[in-house]
Amino acid sequence: MDHLGSTDYLHDFNLKYQGQILKDIAKEKHKTAPFIGENSGKINSEKELIMQNINEYGISCANLWSAIPVDSITDNASYIWKTVANQLGYSFSLKKQKHKTKIRNGILTASFSITNTGTAIPYHQYWLPQLVIRDKEDKILQIINIDKELNLNTILPSYGASPSCSISINIRKKVVKQFDGMKIYLRFVDKKHINENMFIVNEKRSDKGEYPLTT
Repeated sequence: MDHLGSTDYLHDFNLKYQGQILKDIAKEKHKTAPFIGENSGKINSEKELIMQNINEYGISCANLWSAIPVDSITDNASYIWKTVANQLGYSFSLKKQKHKTKIRNGILTASFSITNTGTAIPYHQYWLPQLVIRDKEDKILQIINIDKELNLNTILPSYGASPSCSISINIRKKVVKQFDGMKIYLRFVDKKHINENMFIVNEKRSDKGEYPLTT
């Protein structure tokens, strides 16, 4: 989608592709692929339209540019564009289930919930969710892939009138070893090994890009 925040998009979406209105295609596209665009550069006059576009089409990414000097943007317009930047893409909020993630009798139990407060999904073909077990010296004892239990494409965005989508995860797995002081972490690894581990917005992140599920 081009022309974010511009009335030009109204013309674009009156067009058809293979007999289908482009506007209808656009409203579904963000569920399967990144959805991007550029604004028209009229940041002051079209500030509300960018919010409307995001709410209606679930934008993943936008390129902000301006036909005027950036420092001449009004305070009101600046506030809206900063709000836009904070809403774009996926945004995971992790909630741990207190005392429910543990290792006992050779079985790891992990329980947590994830909410997506952003405007897009993190595409599962790029991210691999994992549980990591570390000993008290912080050495990795075991890595468990949980992409079957945690399908990222099911954590839908909160765009338009839709509420944030929250899913609860409950996992039971055998562990290879069990020692006192073991800790369990959640991380999302880039399958292409290009980006560092995914960031979650509300939890303390270790220097290894992992989020503790146990205290």
